[in-house]
Amino acid sequence: QYGAKCCKAVLDIRYLPSQSPRKIVQEIKKVVSGHKFVEVKQLLSIPPTEIKGNSELVKVIKKTTKKVLGFTPKTVGLSGATDAKALILKGIPAVGFSCGEHDQMHVPNESIKIKELGDFSKVLFEVVRGFLK
Repeated sequence: QYGAKCCKAVLDIRYLPSQSPRKIVQEIKKVVSGHKFVEVKQLLSIPPTEIKGNSELVKVIKKTTKKVLGFTPKTVGLSGATDAKALILKGIPAVGFSCGEHDQMHVPNESIKIKELGDFSKVLFEVVRGFLK
């Protein structure tokens, strides 16, 4: 439709809860304004999710990990999406919580130590048991 010289770009922008997709699109339009044959349209918007660090789930995980393993895990944000996003969007508190070294996630030959897996299962068991009481 634009002739022989055509280029198409699709941007996948993961935005923060404090950001607005409408404002992001406005900024992109501002950057490309004045260029011929440039069309900007939003194809999809999946809202970012966040669970507060003082939520009951986070508190129980921290308290249980401290009790079972002797340290308090750090809370951090995560880019991209996990299964927790779908739960949070339905109003169900959820977090990404796992064992092993952070630098081992999603790399070739991803691995954890057997002891880490055992420790994590103890913590997970106690977290679930704590919520069932």
